[in-house]
Amino acid sequence: MKKILAIMLALVLVLANVAAMAEDGLPDISDIIEKTAGNETTGTTPNITKKYTTSGTADDVFPTETLKFKVTKADDSYPTITIGTNNTFTTNGQASYDIPLTIPGASEYGAVGKYHYTIQEDDPETQSQGVEYDTTTVFNVDVYITYTKNADGTYSTDLSQYIVVYSGDDPADSSSTTTNKTDEIDNTYSVGSLTVDKTVTGSLGDTTKKFEIEVTLTSALPVNSALTISPTPKSDNVTGLGWTSRTLKFELANGESFTIEDIPAGVTYTIAENTTHLADNEAATQMAAANDPNAYYVTGEVKAGETKESGTISTTAATESITNNKDINVPTGISLESAPYMLIMMIALAGAAMLVSKKRRSF
Repeated sequence: MKKILAIMLALVLVLANVAAMAEDGLPDISDIIEKTAGNETTGTTPNITKKYTTSGTADDVFPTETLKFKVTKADDSYPTITIGTNNTFTTNGQASYDIPLTIPGASEYGAVGKYHYTIQEDDPETQSQGVEYDTTTVFNVDVYITYTKNADGTYSTDLSQYIVVYSGDDPADSSSTTTNKTDEIDNTYSVGSLTVDKTVTGSLGDTTKKFEIEVTLTSALPVNSALTISPTPKSDNVTGLGWTSRTLKFELANGESFTIEDIPAGVTYTIAENTTHLADNEAATQMAAANDPNAYYVTGEVKAGETKESGTISTTAATESITNNKDINVPTGISLESAPYMLIMMIALAGAAMLVSKKRRSF
């Protein structure tokens, strides 16, 4: 009987100690739940939201890339948590993603306590042109392991787990101003556009003739989103994503243009016109115009046989114009260069007229 009483007393003391640890060793989890407005997560796979915000001339284009994250433990002895797949996540051109956190269950922690981690986005192994990565936002992940509270207010030896994800003050701190769980990382994707138009001038300019124009886009980092191109180019040497150099050829007549949209900011471009139909200079055009229907002179910023470097694409629309001119000067009046010959001819004609006049008089 004494042994039974001793065992019962020992059990009561253990349970009392458990209750004391649960109540005194940690803040009341219900206060934390209330402070985070019910956004606590009781499962083991809460999400962090990943977003892209587009800046520039489009609002619905986003890259396909593999993002990278880093997770830091407050103590190396803590169980390991991960985000995505081994702290990476592959996007597929959407605006928003829910990236799961994988957190060990309560049994792997093994003891009551508060286990603190931080999560940040890291620069990926391969960055995308035009993306500004949010590497400064820090998310806190607190894993609370407590004894399970019974309906009557007592505690059992079973472990319960609560997970709170937040940015800013610790909601467990009595002076905390945190009112809601924050779990969003926002990258900025900046894009712009390029428009090229064609004008044909001159009295001999053919406004229906098509001219071949070549645009080369060059990027320091891979371009991981699709371009919007109108009209469809005559040729394009790229069929997928991840390119750093791309050449597109178009054909334009007078009054026509083409536009390339959704070009990541920082991409440079060059424009060149096919020079097989162009005279080297305006004087050559004047000489050739009467006999060569393909002789034109480019009077715009893009000259015959040259390309134009136009800096980098920004978040505003870029416009370039190419003007082709075909004309010929028709001589009018008396040319000064022919004046001496004309004078000799006039004197000769006058002399001939005088001889004819004398012969008539002699008769």
